[in-house]
Amino acid sequence: MKTHTKGPWMYAMQKDEIRIFHVAYGAICNIPHNGKYTQEHEANAQLIARAPELLEENESLKSINKELLEALEEIYRTLSSDDTQICQILPEHDSFYKPDIWLRKVKDLIAKAKL
Repeated sequence: MKTHTKGPWMYAMQKDEIRIFHVAYGAICNIPHNGKYTQEHEANAQLIARAPELLEENESLKSINKELLEALEEIYRTLSSDDTQICQILPEHDSFYKPDIWLRKVKDLIAKAKL
């Protein structure tokens, strides 16, 4: 991705448009409304103004997802290689006696994480 103007971005209502800007760097973009301002215009402006923050959160979630995926794959490998290990964790619960259930659940989570 090419670089972008770092946040925070703000927005201001004008007569014929909404301006998205950075306090130090100036204009980012304008949303024309030709004097026919609606709440949808403002909602769009809020979303655009949050773009740097949302991008940062997205990158953070990608990193967390990668770590979780690696952990799930390790759990799957462990459960696949030793069916008795999961049964020893909490033997009083019936589902823990069924490693195939856990393998399916972990495999499903891995598939979701890869989307």
